[in-house]
Amino acid sequence: MSKYETEKRGVLFVNDKENDKQPDFSGNCEIEGIEYKVAGWKKPYKNDPTKELISLSFSLPEKKEDMPF
Repeated sequence: MSKYETEKRGVLFVNDKENDKQPDFSGNCEIEGIEYKVAGWKKPYKNDPTKELISLSFSLPEKKEDMPF
């Protein structure tokens, strides 16, 4: 058991992108005991293009037994 509370918390790391479709950030978070993968993309803020926002996507990690190799 971790000595830190991880419920409803996560972390994002800067990605070394190989193409523009890859997220700028990736990481994980835990919500109600379920761990999710998190991806984030920097985008211009529509109301003020000089500012940026980060659009997030949450997904369940793939199970190792579901992977073909």
